[in-house]
Amino acid sequence: MRRGEHGSALLIVLLAMLLLSALGLALVMAGAADVLASGNVRASRETFYAADAALERVLPDLQHAPDWDFVLSGALTSGFTDGPPAGPRLVGGRTIVLDELANLANCGRREPCDQASLEAVTEERPWGASNPVWRLFAWGPFSQLTGTQASGYLVVLVADDPLDSDGNPLRDGRGTNPGAGVLLVRAHAFGEGGAGRAIEAVVARSARLPVPDGYTGQRGGAGPTTGEPGAGLPVGDGAPAGTRLSLAEEGP
Repeated sequence: MRRGEHGSALLIVLLAMLLLSALGLALVMAGAADVLASGNVRASRETFYAADAALERVLPDLQHAPDWDFVLSGALTSGFTDGPPAGPRLVGGRTIVLDELANLANCGRREPCDQASLEAVTEERPWGASNPVWRLFAWGPFSQLTGTQASGYLVVLVADDPLDSDGNPLRDGRGTNPGAGVLLVRAHAFGEGGAGRAIEAVVARSARLPVPDGYTGQRGGAGPTTGEPGAGLPVGDGAPAGTRLSLAEEGP
């Protein structure tokens, strides 16, 4: 083989090796991306189910609350808590600040909301003085709820129904008020790797329901079997039991 032909063959071999290396690297990156995507989907599903579990957990507490005025004012909270309703919680390498979460729901900023910002009319909050004022009702690690080593953190906020016509979002309606006995409930779940999901439901008090109908009010729509609206938390026979509420201490 001539020297020129030998050099050409070496160049071809080097180019082939470079091409194969590039293909191998592309396959590795594609595999890593697929694993990452699968992990994100799994984390999203896990946090969704965790949020749903948090919603289910607080329904008995709301059922047994003697007066939803105490819930809306923040004086009465769920038995599912892990300390004071304020301050940071470390979740999967990031920090969740409980009071900031409520502020974000109420006025879209982390700082405390003044009355003007609470009543500001926006696309998401068009009810003015009847805008929901979200309060912390339950908060704690998912492991505390399940009794396992499950990761994640749960936060549940409650607020008055904006259709309540009494003009006071910290007081439940009375009598024929269209918002009487109706609350908004928003359950947040925060997981590993920045995963997070939230579920919002409308919960209504109503007459006793047959056991098979369950908590149809938690989705705010029609009942699963009769199609009748207004199904809500069961009372009397078949009602949840064994729940404990916490009376929040007033600040100085």
